[in-house]
Amino acid sequence: MHGCGNDFLVCEALSRPINLEAGEIQRLADRHFGVGFDQLLLIEPPLRPTSDFALAIYNSDGLAAGHCGNGARCVARFVFDQNFSHKPILTWDILAPDASAGCFVTKRLSETDFEVEVGVPSFSIDTMPSALRTDARQIGAFLFARDALEFTPVHLGNPHAVVMVADVGATLVDGIEGVNVGFCQVVDRGHLKLRVFERGVGETLACGSGACAAAAAARILGKTDAIVSLEMRGGNVQVEWQGQGTMIQLRGPAEVSFRGSLRL
Repeated sequence: MHGCGNDFLVCEALSRPINLEAGEIQRLADRHFGVGFDQLLLIEPPLRPTSDFALAIYNSDGLAAGHCGNGARCVARFVFDQNFSHKPILTWDILAPDASAGCFVTKRLSETDFEVEVGVPSFSIDTMPSALRTDARQIGAFLFARDALEFTPVHLGNPHAVVMVADVGATLVDGIEGVNVGFCQVVDRGHLKLRVFERGVGETLACGSGACAAAAAARILGKTDAIVSLEMRGGNVQVEWQGQGTMIQLRGPAEVSFRGSLRL
């Protein structure tokens, strides 16, 4: 499945558990010798009685991730297509090393379009990996600098560093160890362009949590309104965020690439 070109291997682990080592995930993720994907998504039984399902997320390097906005839309469509649930609104527990990831909610808008309540963004440098905290210095209310790079830290289950640029097409997209890096261009107050370097993956065609982080950073810096369209190389999504302390919402497509069976 994919959300704007950000592609996933989605597997149900409701009937039996799936336990894979990092090396096995890496082999499956290889686009020449395996299935090929940005992230592996495992749908598992819920942790809490108030939740419908749980989601485990693994990057193509085999390491666990704390959230995935595009993936959240895809698993919501998967459970609907596979008749695991026909509830239009689902609550998901996140199975991640960071227990603070908690849960998220998905809402079915149409056959292919879904909305995700991604979380309440935090802009504290304390939520970033220790190497970035040590190297960064604060230069504004929500701006930090690392060497010559200025960024806004945004935590949404995963840590993001959002870099505002004049022309995203002419920008060298590269990573900072331990974080997802979004390079964001403001077209106008309702339109952003974005490229994202995802930790453990590299540059992807789209990134849902990265889109939310970019929208939150642009709004907290006073550059955009509450609802913005984000244009990524793989397609467009819409993000709504009303401001500090409120839930951020991501809307966009969830597409099926192919279906099959795999011996794990």
